[in-house]
Amino acid sequence: MRRLFSVPTPNPESLVRSILLIVLLAGWVQAIDLTVNTDFAINEDTPLVFSYGELLAKCTITSGPSVEFKISGLSGDGAVFIASSATGPWDVVPTVNVTLFTSGQFIRFVPNLNIQGNNVRIIDIRARTGAGVESTSQPVNVDIAPINDLITATSGIFVQPASPKVTEDTRYTFTWQQLKDTLGISEPDSQAWTITLTGVVSGKLYTTTDVLIDTFPATLTFTALGDNALRWQADLDAYTKPGAETTAGIGAFTAKAVNTTGSPDESAVVTFKTPVVGVTDVIAGATTMTILVPLILTQGEINDFTYEELHALIHGSNDVDRIGVLYLDLNTPGVAGCTVTVFDTAGTPVQSGTTPLGFTASLLDGYSLHITVPDALASGMHVAGISTLRILASTADSNPATAYFDVRPATGGSAGGSSSDSGGGGCGAGGGVMGILIVCCGLGLRRRRSAR
Repeated sequence: MRRLFSVPTPNPESLVRSILLIVLLAGWVQAIDLTVNTDFAINEDTPLVFSYGELLAKCTITSGPSVEFKISGLSGDGAVFIASSATGPWDVVPTVNVTLFTSGQFIRFVPNLNIQGNNVRIIDIRARTGAGVESTSQPVNVDIAPINDLITATSGIFVQPASPKVTEDTRYTFTWQQLKDTLGISEPDSQAWTITLTGVVSGKLYTTTDVLIDTFPATLTFTALGDNALRWQADLDAYTKPGAETTAGIGAFTAKAVNTTGSPDESAVVTFKTPVVGVTDVIAGATTMTILVPLILTQGEINDFTYEELHALIHGSNDVDRIGVLYLDLNTPGVAGCTVTVFDTAGTPVQSGTTPLGFTASLLDGYSLHITVPDALASGMHVAGISTLRILASTADSNPATAYFDVRPATGGSAGGSSSDSGGGGCGAGGGVMGILIVCCGLGLRRRRSAR
Protein backbone atom coordinates (compact mmCIF):
# COMPACT_ATOMS: atom_id res chain seq x y z
CA MET A 1 0.00 0.00 0.00
CA ARG A 2 1.45 3.38 -1.00
CA ARG A 3 1.98 6.16 1.54
CA LEU A 4 -0.24 9.08 0.81
CA PHE A 5 1.72 11.40 3.20
CA SER A 6 5.41 11.69 4.17
CA VAL A 7 6.72 13.26 7.41
CA PRO A 8 10.06 15.02 6.99
CA THR A 9 12.75 13.94 9.36
CA PRO A 10 13.83 16.97 11.50
CA ASN A 11 17.44 18.14 11.33
CA PRO A 12 18.84 17.72 14.85
CA GLU A 13 21.14 20.77 14.56
CA SER A 14 18.31 23.01 13.42
CA LEU A 15 16.17 21.73 16.26
CA VAL A 16 18.77 22.68 18.86
CA ARG A 17 19.16 26.18 17.42
CA SER A 18 15.43 26.67 17.47
CA ILE A 19 15.14 25.64 21.09
CA LEU A 20 17.99 27.97 22.12
CA LEU A 21 16.40 30.85 20.23
CA ILE A 22 13.11 30.29 22.04
CA VAL A 23 14.89 30.27 25.41
CA LEU A 24 16.86 33.40 24.65
CA LEU A 25 13.78 35.27 23.46
CA ALA A 26 11.97 34.28 26.62
CA GLY A 27 14.68 35.27 29.06
CA TRP A 28 16.72 37.98 27.39
CA VAL A 29 17.50 41.02 29.58
CA GLN A 30 18.39 44.11 27.64
CA ALA A 31 21.15 46.50 28.68
CA ILE A 32 20.55 48.37 31.93
CA ASP A 33 19.62 51.98 31.37
CA LEU A 34 20.36 54.06 34.49
CA THR A 35 17.75 56.72 35.10
CA VAL A 36 20.46 59.40 35.27
CA ASN A 37 24.05 59.27 34.24
CA THR A 38 25.20 60.24 37.74
CA ASP A 39 22.86 58.35 39.94
CA PHE A 40 24.41 58.78 43.42
CA ALA A 41 25.68 61.93 45.11
CA ILE A 42 28.10 62.42 48.02
CA ASN A 43 30.54 65.00 49.34
CA GLU A 44 34.29 64.83 48.90
CA ASP A 45 36.10 62.37 51.20
CA THR A 46 32.76 60.82 52.27
CA PRO A 47 31.98 57.09 51.90
CA LEU A 48 28.79 55.98 50.11
CA VAL A 49 26.71 52.97 51.21
CA PHE A 50 23.80 51.74 49.11
CA SER A 51 21.60 48.65 49.05
CA TYR A 52 20.62 46.31 46.24
CA GLY A 53 17.14 47.84 46.29
CA GLU A 54 18.47 51.40 46.00
CA LEU A 55 20.55 50.47 42.99
CA LEU A 56 17.68 48.55 41.39
CA ALA A 57 15.43 51.60 41.77
CA LYS A 58 17.91 53.68 39.78
CA CYS A 59 17.93 51.24 36.86
CA THR A 60 15.54 50.84 33.96
CA ILE A 61 15.38 47.25 32.76
CA THR A 62 13.42 46.94 29.53
CA SER A 63 13.22 43.13 29.70
CA GLY A 64 13.54 40.76 32.54
CA PRO A 65 12.79 40.26 35.21
CA SER A 66 16.23 40.85 36.75
CA VAL A 67 16.82 39.14 40.08
CA GLU A 68 20.47 40.09 40.74
CA PHE A 69 23.44 42.04 39.48
CA LYS A 70 26.85 40.70 38.62
CA ILE A 71 29.72 43.07 39.37
CA SER A 72 31.62 43.33 36.12
CA GLY A 73 34.07 46.10 37.00
CA LEU A 74 35.51 48.05 39.96
CA SER A 75 36.32 51.72 40.32
CA GLY A 76 39.82 53.04 39.93
CA ASP A 77 38.81 56.10 41.97
CA GLY A 78 38.18 54.39 45.28
CA ALA A 79 37.71 51.16 47.20
CA VAL A 80 34.60 48.95 46.92
CA PHE A 81 33.35 46.51 49.56
CA ILE A 82 30.28 44.28 49.82
CA ALA A 83 28.48 43.08 52.95
CA SER A 84 25.15 41.70 54.14
CA SER A 85 24.61 44.63 56.54
CA ALA A 86 24.56 48.39 56.09
CA THR A 87 27.16 48.64 58.88
CA GLY A 88 29.54 46.00 57.54
CA PRO A 89 31.91 44.48 58.33
CA TRP A 90 33.51 45.91 55.19
CA ASP A 91 36.22 43.37 54.62
CA VAL A 92 35.09 41.68 51.39
CA VAL A 93 36.19 43.11 48.06
CA PRO A 94 34.02 41.96 45.13
CA THR A 95 35.64 39.75 42.50
CA VAL A 96 35.04 41.04 38.98
CA ASN A 97 32.71 38.85 36.89
CA VAL A 98 32.20 36.51 39.85
CA THR A 99 30.58 38.36 42.76
CA LEU A 100 26.79 38.74 42.64
CA PHE A 101 24.95 41.66 44.26
CA THR A 102 21.54 40.46 45.43
CA SER A 103 18.63 41.48 47.63
CA GLY A 104 19.68 42.08 51.26
CA GLN A 105 23.24 43.09 50.40
CA PHE A 106 25.01 46.44 50.57
CA ILE A 107 27.95 48.04 48.80
CA ARG A 108 30.30 50.60 50.34
CA PHE A 109 32.35 52.91 48.13
CA VAL A 110 35.24 54.84 49.70
CA PRO A 111 36.47 57.48 47.23
CA ASN A 112 40.15 58.27 47.03
CA LEU A 113 41.30 61.20 49.13
CA ASN A 114 40.37 64.59 47.67
CA ILE A 115 38.77 63.15 44.52
CA GLN A 116 35.81 65.20 43.30
CA GLY A 117 33.67 65.79 40.22
CA ASN A 118 30.81 64.22 38.27
CA ASN A 119 30.51 60.76 36.74
CA VAL A 120 32.98 59.14 39.09
CA ARG A 121 32.66 55.41 38.46
CA ILE A 122 31.83 53.20 41.42
CA ILE A 123 31.30 49.80 39.75
CA ASP A 124 30.16 48.20 36.50
CA ILE A 125 27.18 45.84 36.66
CA ARG A 126 25.25 43.34 34.56
CA ALA A 127 21.60 42.49 35.22
CA ARG A 128 20.89 38.78 35.48
CA THR A 129 17.74 36.73 35.22
CA GLY A 130 17.04 33.73 37.35
CA ALA A 131 18.24 31.61 34.46
CA GLY A 132 21.60 33.42 34.51
CA VAL A 133 21.07 35.41 31.31
CA GLU A 134 23.01 38.69 31.57
CA SER A 135 22.69 42.16 30.13
CA THR A 136 25.53 44.18 28.76
CA SER A 137 27.79 45.87 31.33
CA GLN A 138 26.85 49.38 32.47
CA PRO A 139 28.58 51.79 34.87
CA VAL A 140 27.18 53.01 38.18
CA ASN A 141 28.40 56.55 38.75
CA VAL A 142 28.43 59.12 41.53
CA ASP A 143 28.71 62.91 41.68
CA ILE A 144 31.23 63.98 44.31
CA ALA A 145 30.79 67.56 45.47
CA PRO A 146 34.05 69.35 46.42
CA ILE A 147 34.54 70.27 50.07
CA ASN A 148 37.23 72.75 51.04
CA ASP A 149 40.01 71.04 53.01
CA LEU A 150 41.60 73.34 55.57
CA ILE A 151 45.24 74.24 55.07
CA THR A 152 47.43 72.88 57.85
CA ALA A 153 50.85 73.52 59.36
CA THR A 154 52.84 72.21 62.31
CA SER A 155 55.75 73.49 64.36
CA GLY A 156 59.07 72.15 63.13
CA ILE A 157 62.85 72.31 63.29
CA PHE A 158 64.69 73.27 60.11
CA VAL A 159 66.91 70.53 58.67
CA GLN A 160 70.21 72.12 57.75
CA PRO A 161 71.32 71.53 54.14
CA ALA A 162 74.87 70.52 53.38
CA SER A 163 75.55 74.13 52.48
CA PRO A 164 74.92 76.88 53.34
CA LYS A 165 74.00 76.37 56.99
CA VAL A 166 72.39 78.70 59.50
CA THR A 167 75.43 80.07 61.31
CA GLU A 168 75.99 82.12 64.42
CA ASP A 169 75.93 85.91 63.95
CA THR A 170 75.11 85.52 60.23
CA ARG A 171 71.91 86.39 58.36
CA TYR A 172 70.37 83.38 56.64
CA THR A 173 67.95 83.22 53.70
CA PHE A 174 65.18 80.59 53.72
CA THR A 175 63.44 79.50 50.54
CA TRP A 176 59.71 78.88 50.25
CA GLN A 177 60.41 75.16 49.92
CA GLN A 178 62.38 75.17 53.18
CA LEU A 179 59.61 77.00 55.02
CA LYS A 180 56.97 74.64 53.59
CA ASP A 181 58.93 71.52 54.51
CA THR A 182 59.87 72.69 58.00
CA LEU A 183 56.33 73.77 58.90
CA GLY A 184 54.71 70.81 57.16
CA ILE A 185 52.35 73.08 55.21
CA SER A 186 49.65 71.07 53.44
CA GLU A 187 47.02 72.47 51.07
CA PRO A 188 44.99 69.35 50.15
CA ASP A 189 42.99 71.10 47.44
CA SER A 190 46.14 72.39 45.71
CA GLN A 191 44.97 75.98 46.09
CA ALA A 192 47.31 78.95 46.28
CA TRP A 193 48.75 79.73 49.72
CA THR A 194 51.25 81.93 51.49
CA ILE A 195 52.66 82.53 54.99
CA THR A 196 51.69 85.20 57.48
CA LEU A 197 54.32 85.97 60.11
CA THR A 198 52.76 86.48 63.54
CA GLY A 199 55.80 87.30 65.66
CA VAL A 200 59.50 86.91 66.42
CA VAL A 201 60.67 84.38 68.97
CA SER A 202 64.30 85.42 68.87
CA GLY A 203 66.67 87.28 66.57
CA LYS A 204 65.39 89.48 63.76
CA LEU A 205 63.41 88.90 60.57
CA TYR A 206 64.09 90.58 57.24
CA THR A 207 62.61 90.57 53.77
CA THR A 208 64.68 89.11 50.96
CA THR A 209 65.89 92.66 50.29
CA ASP A 210 67.01 93.07 53.93
CA VAL A 211 64.15 95.28 55.11
CA LEU A 212 63.57 94.70 58.82
CA ILE A 213 60.19 93.09 59.61
CA ASP A 214 59.07 94.36 62.99
CA THR A 215 55.33 94.84 62.55
CA PHE A 216 53.02 91.85 62.82
CA PRO A 217 51.07 90.20 61.37
CA ALA A 218 53.11 90.44 58.18
CA THR A 219 52.00 88.46 55.12
CA LEU A 220 54.67 87.36 52.69
CA THR A 221 54.08 87.29 48.94
CA PHE A 222 54.49 83.77 47.61
CA THR A 223 56.32 83.43 44.29
CA ALA A 224 57.66 79.91 43.72
CA LEU A 225 58.88 77.13 46.00
CA GLY A 226 62.44 77.49 44.81
CA ASP A 227 62.53 81.25 45.40
CA ASN A 228 63.85 83.02 48.47
CA ALA A 229 61.15 83.84 51.01
CA LEU A 230 62.60 85.27 54.21
CA ARG A 231 65.82 86.16 56.02
CA TRP A 232 66.56 85.65 59.71
CA GLN A 233 69.49 86.27 62.02
CA ALA A 234 69.73 84.83 65.52
CA ASP A 235 70.52 86.92 68.57
CA LEU A 236 74.15 87.81 69.10
CA ASP A 237 76.23 84.77 70.06
CA ALA A 238 73.24 82.39 69.98
CA TYR A 239 74.04 78.90 68.72
CA THR A 240 72.98 75.28 69.12
CA LYS A 241 75.07 72.88 71.10
CA PRO A 242 76.67 70.19 68.90
CA GLY A 243 74.60 67.02 68.87
CA ALA A 244 71.33 68.79 69.62
CA GLU A 245 70.63 70.10 66.13
CA THR A 246 67.52 67.97 65.57
CA THR A 247 66.00 68.31 69.04
CA ALA A 248 66.90 71.75 70.34
CA GLY A 249 66.53 74.21 67.52
CA ILE A 250 66.40 77.89 68.43
CA GLY A 251 62.93 79.39 68.13
CA ALA A 252 63.04 81.92 65.28
CA PHE A 253 59.48 83.08 64.56
CA THR A 254 55.81 82.13 64.67
CA ALA A 255 53.63 81.99 61.58
CA LYS A 256 50.50 80.54 60.01
CA ALA A 257 49.80 79.19 56.53
CA VAL A 258 47.06 81.07 54.71
CA ASN A 259 44.91 79.98 51.76
CA THR A 260 44.69 82.83 49.24
CA THR A 261 42.15 81.47 46.75
CA GLY A 262 38.90 79.57 46.86
CA SER A 263 37.42 79.30 50.34
CA PRO A 264 39.75 81.36 52.54
CA ASP A 265 41.14 79.58 55.58
CA GLU A 266 44.30 79.49 57.64
CA SER A 267 46.27 77.07 59.79
CA ALA A 268 47.00 77.32 63.48
CA VAL A 269 49.92 79.52 64.55
CA VAL A 270 53.07 77.39 64.61
CA THR A 271 56.73 77.92 65.53
CA PHE A 272 59.70 77.74 63.18
CA LYS A 273 62.91 76.59 64.86
CA THR A 274 66.35 76.11 63.45
CA PRO A 275 69.74 74.90 64.64
CA VAL A 276 72.50 77.48 64.50
CA VAL A 277 76.06 76.38 63.87
CA GLY A 278 78.37 77.92 66.45
CA VAL A 279 81.46 79.92 65.59
CA THR A 280 84.10 79.89 68.33
CA ASP A 281 85.04 83.34 69.54
CA VAL A 282 88.59 84.19 70.46
CA ILE A 283 89.51 84.73 74.11
CA ALA A 284 90.15 88.44 74.51
CA GLY A 285 92.62 88.34 77.33
CA ALA A 286 92.00 90.93 80.03
CA THR A 287 88.57 91.81 78.67
CA THR A 288 87.34 88.32 79.44
CA MET A 289 85.65 87.27 82.67
CA THR A 290 86.39 90.25 84.82
CA ILE A 291 83.62 89.26 87.25
CA LEU A 292 82.16 86.02 88.52
CA VAL A 293 78.96 86.88 90.36
CA PRO A 294 79.07 85.57 93.94
CA LEU A 295 77.67 82.13 94.65
CA ILE A 296 74.81 82.48 97.12
CA LEU A 297 75.04 79.67 99.67
CA THR A 298 72.88 78.75 102.65
CA GLN A 299 74.33 77.45 105.89
CA GLY A 300 73.67 73.80 106.58
CA GLU A 301 72.37 73.03 103.11
CA ILE A 302 73.60 71.35 99.94
CA ASN A 303 73.72 74.16 97.41
CA ASP A 304 73.39 72.94 93.82
CA PHE A 305 74.73 74.74 90.75
CA THR A 306 74.58 73.44 87.20
CA TYR A 307 77.27 74.26 84.70
CA GLU A 308 74.79 76.45 82.85
CA GLU A 309 74.04 78.42 86.02
CA LEU A 310 77.71 78.98 86.75
CA HIS A 311 78.46 79.93 83.17
CA ALA A 312 75.65 82.49 83.33
CA LEU A 313 77.38 84.19 86.27
CA ILE A 314 80.32 85.23 84.10
CA HIS A 315 80.33 88.97 83.39
CA GLY A 316 82.59 91.57 81.89
CA SER A 317 83.10 89.93 78.51
CA ASN A 318 81.63 90.34 75.07
CA ASP A 319 83.07 87.15 73.66
CA VAL A 320 82.67 84.39 76.25
CA ASP A 321 79.79 82.66 74.47
CA ARG A 322 81.25 79.20 74.04
CA ILE A 323 80.98 76.11 76.14
CA GLY A 324 84.29 75.65 77.88
CA VAL A 325 85.87 74.32 81.07
CA LEU A 326 85.17 76.38 84.18
CA TYR A 327 87.97 76.15 86.74
CA LEU A 328 87.33 77.00 90.40
CA ASP A 329 90.37 77.22 92.69
CA LEU A 330 88.59 77.31 96.06
CA ASN A 331 91.70 77.41 98.18
CA THR A 332 91.16 80.38 100.49
CA PRO A 333 91.33 79.48 104.21
CA GLY A 334 88.46 81.90 104.90
CA VAL A 335 85.92 79.34 103.65
CA ALA A 336 87.30 76.34 105.45
CA GLY A 337 84.97 73.42 106.09
CA CYS A 338 82.78 73.59 102.97
CA THR A 339 82.31 70.23 101.27
CA VAL A 340 82.67 70.56 97.50
CA THR A 341 81.65 67.79 95.07
CA VAL A 342 81.70 67.83 91.26
CA PHE A 343 79.29 65.47 89.48
CA ASP A 344 79.58 64.48 85.82
CA THR A 345 76.74 64.23 83.30
CA ALA A 346 75.74 60.79 84.66
CA GLY A 347 75.50 62.11 88.22
CA THR A 348 78.70 60.35 89.30
CA PRO A 349 81.01 62.26 91.67
CA VAL A 350 84.33 62.88 89.95
CA GLN A 351 85.91 65.32 92.40
CA SER A 352 85.28 65.83 96.09
CA GLY A 353 86.99 67.55 98.98
CA THR A 354 86.73 70.06 101.80
CA THR A 355 87.79 73.70 101.48
CA PRO A 356 90.38 74.95 101.23
CA LEU A 357 90.71 72.56 98.32
CA GLY A 358 93.99 71.09 97.31
CA PHE A 359 92.75 70.69 93.74
CA THR A 360 91.07 72.74 91.06
CA ALA A 361 87.37 71.95 90.60
CA SER A 362 86.84 71.51 86.85
CA LEU A 363 83.35 71.67 85.38
CA LEU A 364 82.34 70.74 81.84
CA ASP A 365 79.03 71.26 80.12
CA GLY A 366 76.41 69.06 81.82
CA TYR A 367 78.36 68.85 85.10
CA SER A 368 77.07 70.16 88.42
CA LEU A 369 78.64 71.53 91.57
CA HIS A 370 77.42 70.77 95.10
CA ILE A 371 78.65 72.89 98.01
CA THR A 372 77.64 72.13 101.60
CA VAL A 373 78.22 75.03 103.99
CA PRO A 374 78.74 74.22 107.67
CA ASP A 375 76.73 76.15 110.25
CA ALA A 376 79.99 77.38 111.68
CA LEU A 377 80.84 79.43 108.59
CA ALA A 378 79.72 82.98 109.29
CA SER A 379 77.15 84.55 107.02
CA GLY A 380 78.27 87.30 104.72
CA MET A 381 80.72 87.67 101.87
CA HIS A 382 83.81 85.46 101.72
CA VAL A 383 86.64 85.35 99.22
CA ALA A 384 86.76 81.69 98.24
CA GLY A 385 89.50 81.72 95.64
CA ILE A 386 89.75 82.47 91.94
CA SER A 387 87.99 81.23 88.81
CA THR A 388 89.01 81.06 85.18
CA LEU A 389 87.34 79.92 81.96
CA ARG A 390 89.00 78.03 79.12
CA ILE A 391 87.18 77.79 75.79
CA LEU A 392 87.37 74.20 74.57
CA ALA A 393 88.48 75.21 71.08
CA SER A 394 91.18 77.50 72.46
CA THR A 395 94.38 76.86 74.40
CA ALA A 396 94.16 80.23 76.13
CA ASP A 397 92.52 80.84 79.50
CA SER A 398 90.66 83.94 80.47
CA ASN A 399 92.11 86.24 83.07
CA PRO A 400 91.18 84.99 86.54
CA ALA A 401 88.28 86.51 88.46
CA THR A 402 87.78 86.38 92.18
CA ALA A 403 85.34 83.70 93.36
CA TYR A 404 83.11 84.79 96.23
CA PHE A 405 80.78 82.88 98.53
CA ASP A 406 77.83 84.89 99.80
CA VAL A 407 76.73 82.86 102.79
CA ARG A 408 73.15 83.24 104.04
CA PRO A 409 71.80 81.88 107.32
CA ALA A 410 69.29 79.07 107.00
CA THR A 411 66.62 80.86 109.06
CA GLY A 412 67.43 84.53 108.44
CA GLY A 413 69.50 86.80 110.64
CA SER A 414 73.15 86.20 111.38
CA ALA A 415 74.75 82.93 112.31
CA GLY A 416 77.98 83.30 114.22
CA GLY A 417 77.33 87.04 114.46
CA SER A 418 80.45 88.14 112.63
CA SER A 419 79.02 89.56 109.41
CA SER A 420 75.94 91.29 108.11
CA ASP A 421 73.67 89.48 105.60
CA SER A 422 72.88 92.66 103.67
CA GLY A 423 75.81 92.63 101.27
CA GLY A 424 77.03 95.95 102.64
CA GLY A 425 79.27 94.21 105.16
CA GLY A 426 81.48 91.30 104.39
CA CYS A 427 84.93 90.03 104.65
CA GLY A 428 88.05 91.58 103.20
CA ALA A 429 88.14 93.48 99.94
CA GLY A 430 84.89 92.00 98.68
CA GLY A 431 82.59 93.77 101.18
CA GLY A 432 81.47 97.04 99.61
CA VAL A 433 82.02 96.21 95.94
CA MET A 434 80.42 92.81 96.10
CA GLY A 435 77.48 94.19 98.06
CA ILE A 436 76.72 96.36 95.04
CA LEU A 437 77.07 93.33 92.76
CA ILE A 438 74.56 91.36 94.79
CA VAL A 439 72.01 94.15 94.65
CA CYS A 440 72.49 94.51 90.91
CA CYS A 441 72.39 90.82 90.07
CA GLY A 442 69.77 89.65 92.57
CA LEU A 443 70.88 86.11 91.93
CA GLY A 444 68.87 83.29 93.42
CA LEU A 445 69.84 79.72 92.55
CA ARG A 446 68.17 76.49 93.54
CA ARG A 447 69.01 74.71 96.79
CA ARG A 448 67.96 71.50 98.41
CA ARG A 449 67.92 70.77 102.10
CA SER A 450 70.43 68.22 103.37
CA ALA A 451 69.71 65.70 106.07
CA ARG A 452 71.24 66.96 109.24
